Amino acid sequence: MSRATARAAPRDARFATRASRRARGARRAAEDDARATPTRPALNLLGRTVKVKHILEGRADDALGRLAADVVADARGVDADALARDVDRLFALCPGLGERVARGEVKRALAAELAVDLRETMAAMLAIKNTFASADVDAGDVCAREPRLLRLREEALEGVRERAASTRERLGDACDADGLFATIPSCLLASQEELDGILERVTGLRALMPDADIVKLLRGRPALCLEDRAYSRAAIAVSALRKAMPKDCRIDLMLSDFPSLLFMDIEMLLEDLRQTFGGDPCWTLRRNPGIATQFEKNNGTFNPLR
Repeated sequence: MSRATARAAPRDARFATRASRRARGARRAAEDDARATPTRPALNLLGRTVKVKHILEGRADDALGRLAADVVADARGVDADALARDVDRLFALCPGLGERVARGEVKRALAAELAVDLRETMAAMLAIKNTFASADVDAGDVCAREPRLLRLREEALEGVRERAASTRERLGDACDADGLFATIPSCLLASQEELDGILERVTGLRALMPDADIVKLLRGRPALCLEDRAYSRAAIAVSALRKAMPKDCRIDLMLSDFPSLLFMDIEMLLEDLRQTFGGDPCWTLRRNPGIATQFEKNNGTFNPLR
């Protein structure tokens, strides 16, 4: 080997090493680029820029909420920043409404509309609070679940007060009227015909289940007083349970805790229990009423919870 060749060999090795390092660096950069989140463009909604990351990260400034406030402010001719602050005040006074807006159950635009007339909105909430005879009812929660109540003004609020008073008188001891309205706030806005049907079904439930907690039942299954079909199914289920279960079984209390039984075919359920567990199905159901929900629509297929 010549001297020139000997000198060239280490130089070539160094060049090869450098090239290999550059190649590894390029591969790492490519892998990093592949793992990196692609840049998302900002959205231009109604002439306003909303960055996607603000929405995805759930930032406290609530980009969509501010957009809704801006749009409503333009439509109503008020200051957008002042309206945004009033929306925050509204959520502070009625936290449940803010939570429903955050979950997407109530439109942000509706919250902004309510905040435009914040003084009257709060007056409506106070009037709703005074509608209830019981101090235990959370008027803010009631209004959060039925935001239309916050849009009522004096004449409509007077109608709500009269409706609540007459309902309290008609129900008497059959059901706590305040509990009914707190559980299903939409009843406060029902027409007289609709309300008559609701109260008829509520008194019917009391006749079917004298010892049941009717408000608790309706909290779990509001359809019982809102729909004739649901009420009819419940009546059939209660009759079947009274016929099948032992006389000392406190069926009304069992149904208060497990209202789903009111929507089941009791005879088929007992047959499913007999085939699955053997023995007396009434004893099985009495010991653990919740086991009824682990059957697939009374078809005998038992799927225990895991």
